Amino acid sequence: MSAASLYASPLFEPLQRWLERLPLQPDAQAVAQLAMQFPIHAENGQRIRFVPPQPDGLVYECRIWESGEVETRPDNWHDFFNALVWLSFPKTKIAVSAAHMRAMQAPGEKRTNSRDVLTHFDECGIVVLSSQPELLDLLRGFCWKELFVERRARTDRQGCALRGK
Repeated sequence: MSAASLYASPLFEPLQRWLERLPLQPDAQAVAQLAMQFPIHAENGQRIRFVPPQPDGLVYECRIWESGEVETRPDNWHDFFNALVWLSFPKTKIAVSAAHMRAMQAPGEKRTNSRDVLTHFDECGIVVLSSQPELLDLLRGFCWKELFVERRARTDRQGCALRGK
């Protein structure tokens, strides 16, 4: 099976540039090598690198901020795609990471709602752009079936662009 057939869905379009350079299975070392070839720098200048999980207990976002290290589990689809999103949408990932640091509480304090929202967006969020207010109203009203099924042709053709992360 080729990468072209495995990742044929339009969902993977933003990642195609990277998927074509990688094995068909998650490969943390391969994405780490891509990050070396195509450097990304965090808001504070740290170079982003994909590294194996570390046993020191440092919070994920703190590690990224302090060292540029993004913990990436070997043979893990979630972390593999996270690395691909870092490569595909670096400005978004940098902004989310920096926002986590700004929202960070003192050690031992309860995690804030704003960090939970940031994590939810980072894990499964989408950005919706539309020039059609009625389509945005359907989105705000959680009218998923009407927006994405019944009005699919209109959504695809006119004024509603969806892009994961």
